[in-house]
Amino acid sequence: MSVLSCMIIGGAPYLLMFVPIPLPAFLSLPIAVGVAVYLTMHYSGVQLIPDGLFIPLGVEIVFRIVLWVVV
Repeated sequence: MSVLSCMIIGGAPYLLMFVPIPLPAFLSLPIAVGVAVYLTMHYSGVQLIPDGLFIPLGVEIVFRIVLWVVV
């Protein structure tokens, strides 16, 4: 996997926040994780269980913890 594919996988869910789709706040996180799961499976060639699902979920959980500790 290249650096560009890692940036696409990590940045695509956050780019979705700029798309003006009227969604409830509780749907934005599952949609972002779903996009990250799809892109992880597409770019790295892994299957859904375990890597395709656990990598984006782990990154999202660690990101939220770090954000909570820093802020």
